[in-house]
Amino acid sequence: MSQLNGPGPRVHHLMEWTGSEVLVWGGTTANGFAWSPVSNTWRALPTMNQPAGWQRPGGTWTGTEFIVWGGYSSTYQNTGARYDPAANVWRSMSTVQAPSARWSARLTWTGSEVMVFGGYGTLPDAGVGELNDGALYNPALDTWRALPSGAPAIGGATPTLLPIGNEVLVFSTCAQAGARLSLTSNQWLPMSMTNSPNSCGSSQPPVVSVWTGQEVLSIGGPVGSGARYSPTTDTWSPLPAGPPCQSTYQTGVWTGREVLVWGGVRYTCPSNPPRVGYRFRPGTNTWVPMSDVGQPMWEESSSSVWTGTELVLFGGGFSSAGGSTVSGRYRP
Repeated sequence: MSQLNGPGPRVHHLMEWTGSEVLVWGGTTANGFAWSPVSNTWRALPTMNQPAGWQRPGGTWTGTEFIVWGGYSSTYQNTGARYDPAANVWRSMSTVQAPSARWSARLTWTGSEVMVFGGYGTLPDAGVGELNDGALYNPALDTWRALPSGAPAIGGATPTLLPIGNEVLVFSTCAQAGARLSLTSNQWLPMSMTNSPNSCGSSQPPVVSVWTGQEVLSIGGPVGSGARYSPTTDTWSPLPAGPPCQSTYQTGVWTGREVLVWGGVRYTCPSNPPRVGYRFRPGTNTWVPMSDVGQPMWEESSSSVWTGTELVLFGGGFSSAGGSTVSGRYRP
């Protein structure tokens, strides 16, 4: 990937694929950029009305807009903004009935609303810690509504939010707790975590979790290669042994056929292993290594998106160092 006029070093940033461009926003720098895979060029996003919280915000793509909410910039934020690529403008979001201010919240698109859950912020007793609540935002109406009561106590800073049809799975491999939010009945349903991966992290979910259309695949952690979850039977089962280096804070995508996972904090391996990318194919229940020819320098907490033909990766590293400009494009 070209670095000319690009985002510069960053980590804990957001990345989304619009269908024609890759959006990169926030992290260790208060700005955003769009990259075109056709021309291999970057353009700066507008700054007028951009989100206030640029450190560890939450974000998601709705199909037409990039929603960014929360984050930190001298204080925790409970504000957000919506980027419209067609008009190239940011529009502010209502704060009426929005969740309390926080960073590292998780966002996902349900098909009609943006779900916000978890993160770090001010607790009801005035302390600071993990929050275990959220809300649903309707971009068509610019309104918020509360989540139903009974949310799972999942260790709010590092949950995974995964839409699977008419439900959203909310779970933590650290707290070993989770629940399923039914979008049809607007109520929480139980979710087993027996035999799920057991891994913790404080800045992002420590495992890569994807929905294949039939099952959830969660990959990573210091013990084992991961596990698969069946919503039909509400059961987890282990994945076969795969990469020789167990990892957390990897980045990964679902291609429609396989899961691509790359980078992360390495366990039981040299600090700079020769190969840091692997592919898991659920159809054959097998692992295949990614080519190491031309691979980017290894980093943890990188971000990536799937464009339909390739994995696009950018940034990562440590916040104290301002992140990195590690980048690359991988075509399976």
